[in-house]
Formats: sequence, structure tokens, C-alpha cells
Amino acid sequence: MFNLMRNIRRQGFKSLLVCFIGILLTLFLSLYLGNIAASRKELNHLPEVLPVASHITNISGSKSVGLLIDGGLIEKIKATNMVNNLRYTVQLSANFAPETPEEELGYKYIAIMGVNDISAFSLLSAEDIEWADGVAEDFLSGRQAGVIVQENFLENNDLNIGDRVWLSLYSIDYGEKLNEIYYKKIDDIALEIVGSYALNVTQFGEFILPDMICPVGWVEETLQEYDKKFYADSASFVVSDPLKLNDFKAAMRSFGFQPVNAQADSYSLSGFGLLVNDETFVRSAGSLQKNLTMMTVFLPLILLLIVLVGYIASYLVMQSRRSEVAVMRSLGVSQSRCILSLSAENALLVLLGCLVGLAAAVSFTGIGLSGALVITAVFFVSYMLGVVAALLKLSRMPVMEVLTKSE
Repeated sequence: MFNLMRNIRRQGFKSLLVCFIGILLTLFLSLYLGNIAASRKELNHLPEVLPVASHITNISGSKSVGLLIDGGLIEKIKATNMVNNLRYTVQLSANFAPETPEEELGYKYIAIMGVNDISAFSLLSAEDIEWADGVAEDFLSGRQAGVIVQENFLENNDLNIGDRVWLSLYSIDYGEKLNEIYYKKIDDIALEIVGSYALNVTQFGEFILPDMICPVGWVEETLQEYDKKFYADSASFVVSDPLKLNDFKAAMRSFGFQPVNAQADSYSLSGFGLLVNDETFVRSAGSLQKNLTMMTVFLPLILLLIVLVGYIASYLVMQSRRSEVAVMRSLGVSQSRCILSLSAENALLVLLGCLVGLAAAVSFTGIGLSGALVITAVFFVSYMLGVVAALLKLSRMPVMEVLTKSE
């Protein structure tokens, strides 16, 4: 060790040069690998920044509410684990019970919407609802029987939160013609009023706003109990892993969903069109993926460059020590011992330069401990491969010829 440090001091400027090369190469490699890591991290976090929202429509994409969406499709979507925030609604109608036979065939003036989350009804938020005592705000995401009712409807019908209201309940089917509606009697059912809400509008597009809102889970169970088919009238969700969009779309196609075609029948109410708002995500992800691929492809060339720099720098620096090596060889020091001694000198200098370079890189790249260890290992191994190659070449010199010339 003493001889090692003495040789390093004796070389002076050349030792500093090797150390400086180590600093520069470490900084360069840190920035390069840091850019790769940053791009990969940005790509992985892109779904949080640019979520891919999707919703079911008719085949032309002209309608996204008031549809007939087979309940089996909703269950299939749930089972894929490819979506988050699945929000869907169902439309029911009712009259106060008991009805006369004439009323059963006539107009149903109470509009009911089943939702699995309040966000499924965009005109209403949790702050707009006044709940009965003991009713949790997640009521709508459950399967409990009960309704929240518009304040105007409560006033007009002399009802209050906590009352029970008897309703003749009907499911709704839409015909293939616009505004063609069919009612199917479910039963006369008593429901507790568990809350109220106020709306400032009376109509949303071409659809009447609901007088009552209930949990869609309860609707599904009730329709199943009475052997009625469940149809959602709207559904939307977010793709859970947009980086696997092709797999997601393939799964949706296997369920029967089709891409929206603006030239198709705009009057159809069948909900098997799927509108995926992925243009911005695909464009951003494609750009990031392209940059990441290019940097990854060029990484072996960067490492080869470090090997070449290590080879050239060591070869040029060691040229002035040919006579020293020749003397060592003439004194009986083996070739491998000479290479090991000179390699140790370079390794110490380069490692020192690497640590200084990393300290500088950490200050403005935020590289963690694991990243620093990886960079140190990659750089050190690459550079020392070049050093060993240069020393092997120099060690093959004719000893007597070098000693004669030096004399």
C-alpha cells in the first residue's frame, strides 16, 4: 500500500488527470442513467397524470345516457380488473301505490335513478345531500333499500326524511326508435326516505332529472329477485393500466363492444359502443417510450465508450512508464504482478474520481443510494476493462529492447 501511494504521488499531474477523467465520465454516466430512470418513472406515473377515461355509448357515439346496456356486460367489465372507478346508472319509474289498472297502463310520473356512486350523476355532489341520522354517505354504493328524494318533490307531496313511501315500481326498456319507452311492472314496494337533495335545473339534455335516487346494487338485487332483466342506462370508467391499452381493448372486443362509428345509426339505444379517450395519453406515452427506447439502445455504446476512454487514457499515461515496467520485469517481477500493481493504482484514482463525480451528480440529480451504487459499479467495471486491456498490451513489450533504448 505504501508503494502504491508513493507511485501515485510521484506521477503527480498524470494521477490528477486520471482522477479528473473519472469525475467527468461519472458525471456523464450519472446524467445519462438519471435521464433513463426519470423517463421510466414519468412513463409509469403517466396514468395518474393523464387517466384514460372511457364510457359506453350507442354505436354512433351520439348517446351516452338513456341506453340499454346489458347488465351482464357490466359484470364482465368488473371481472376483468382492467378498470377503476366504474360508475353506472339505471333508470326506473314509479307511481304512488296502490294504482288502479288504468294508472298502470298510463304515464309514470316519478323518475328514479339507481347509481353505484354519487359521482355517476354529474349534477349532484355529496355536499348537496342531506342525510337522515345514522345513514352513511356510502349508502349509494351499497345494496340497502331506500331513496333520497328531491326537496321539491318532498314539499309537493307532503313527505319528510324518515317517512316510508309506497311505490308501484317499474323497470324501463327503450325501443329502437327514439323516445320509444316500455314499462315493466316490478312490484308495489315500500321504501324509506333516507335523505334529500336540491337541484337548480329540471332537465338534463333530453332526459328528465330524477325525483328519487337509490343504490343501483339494490335495484340489481330486486330485479334478480323478481326475475327481471337488468339494464344499465349509462356506464363510465377509467382504464386501470393504460400502458396495456391493447390488452384492454382486446378484452372489450371479446365482450362485444365496438369502436364508435359516427356514420352509424344515431337513433340506436343499444349500449355496445365504447369511446376510449386515449389520444392524449397515447401521444404522450409514445413520445416517452420512444425516448426511453433510444436511450436504452445507446446505453451499450456509452459503456463501450467508457471502456475505450479507459483503454486510451491508460495506454497514453503508461507510455512514459514503459522503462519502469521493463526494470520491474528484469528484476523478476511477473507480468501478472506488474499488471496487478498498475491496475491498483488506476483503480484507486478512478474510484476517487468516481466518488467526487457522484457527489456532484447527487447535488443536482437527486440520485439515491441504490442508484449511486449501480452507477459506481457500472462505471468502475467498464473503465477498468479498458485499463486492463491497455496494460495487457503494454506488458507484452520486449523488455531488453526498452532497457537498451532507455540507456
